[in-house]
Amino acid sequence: AVGPVSKIIARQAGSLGIIHLNRPKAYHALDTEMVYSLQNILKDWQKKDHKDLQAFILKSNPAKRPTFCSGGDVKSIALDVKNNVYLEHGQGKSGLVSADFFRSEYHVNHALANLNKTQISLWDGLVFGGGVGISIYGKYRVATENTLFAMPETAIGFFPDVGALYQMPKLMPSTAMVSYLVLTGHRLEPA
Repeated sequence: AVGPVSKIIARQAGSLGIIHLNRPKAYHALDTEMVYSLQNILKDWQKKDHKDLQAFILKSNPAKRPTFCSGGDVKSIALDVKNNVYLEHGQGKSGLVSADFFRSEYHVNHALANLNKTQISLWDGLVFGGGVGISIYGKYRVATENTLFAMPETAIGFFPDVGALYQMPKLMPSTAMVSYLVLTGHRLEPA
């Protein structure tokens, strides 16, 4: 029998770490399990026994269509809340799955922004919402001809989070363009 497949695969080869997002059927949408895994990997890589680790690549395994990360898995969070699925990792209000997810996602974003390792994110395909959050703090973001960048959460009435309002003006020459993107959820495509 084949065991469960890990949604996050991390390894280190010499001074380079590699993190693979591995949830292709869901276009690598971040769920709570993936966020906790990322938290643990980043904590581990900050320890002294990983002082030789200089940089890491964040990428995704092949999906049905090119996808880096389609964002936070809002559907699974809504289903967890609807089905009263409570997590043992609860912080704050006990069992509030949606709060636990976002709190942990923001902790990961903060850890990435403060990590003393060079982050290289390979944006091949969809880079939406939470996918922006786990990659925008890195020193390098490599976009391909397949990259489609957006903060689509605005379409469901959610504000552009994950530090996008802070980081995007640093990446784009026009504050008007940033405002337009974060208020409309419009998608940026390759030229």
